[in-house]
Amino acid sequence: MDKKFLFLAGAFFLFSLFFSFALFFQEQLLSLTRAEKYYTPSAEKTIVIAYPVKININDNQKARIDVFVRNENDIPLKDKRVSIQTTLGTTTPSFIISDENGRASFYLSSTQPGVANITAIVDNIQIQKKISVKFE
Repeated sequence: MDKKFLFLAGAFFLFSLFFSFALFFQEQLLSLTRAEKYYTPSAEKTIVIAYPVKININDNQKARIDVFVRNENDIPLKDKRVSIQTTLGTTTPSFIISDENGRASFYLSSTQPGVANITAIVDNIQIQKKISVKFE
């Protein structure tokens, strides 16, 4: 009977220890299970900006396209592969890795007049916000 009591007391102690650990460290345990989401770029929260949005093609100007990579919590994400697609003109560089502020900068130029519709892609995730630059 003493062996059964010791076994049950030991099992109860271990169960209590596990439950207390889970209760007190719940937030840390949840963050471990959500770590992938923390490092995943958000298609909705990532920001894409172009300046200037109107360019004279005779002046050999370039538009600067900045992509600010963010996660669902609006936290900047570094070391993400960013590229942009355009319907007009050429971009340099073809892709870039985001810096510690989540920023990736590109330059867009064109020798043809028209509107360049620009889409950013971060780690194979297409960003929802689309921008355009007009070449005249």
